[in-house]
Amino acid sequence: MRQDSFQASDLLKLIQDNFDNQYYNNEIGATSSVEEGFDKIPTYYLSDGIEASKVVAAFQGDNYNIGTALTYLMRAGKKVYVNRSPRDSMEADIKKAINHLNFELDRLNKTI
Repeated sequence: MRQDSFQASDLLKLIQDNFDNQYYNNEIGATSSVEEGFDKIPTYYLSDGIEASKVVAAFQGDNYNIGTALTYLMRAGKKVYVNRSPRDSMEADIKKAINHLNFELDRLNKTI
């Protein structure tokens, strides 16, 4: 593994240290959504009325890999889909984010 690669265990610890346990109190596997116009926005993409895609568009709308990594990090721990386990699902989302960040590092290194 490259020296400049992100380590999943470091990022997982950082997010867990700052994670609000309110998402673990939800029923596992339950999904809900908020209607906005004709679209339903899953609650795991919302926080305090702020939609993840709007944050990504504002900060990294022109960069797919970084924007996707941000989206995975913002939903980490909110969407339960791996083994019906919040912890396993959170870890999977963090690893997906790390993959996209590494894809972006590889892209940057190829364009230099």
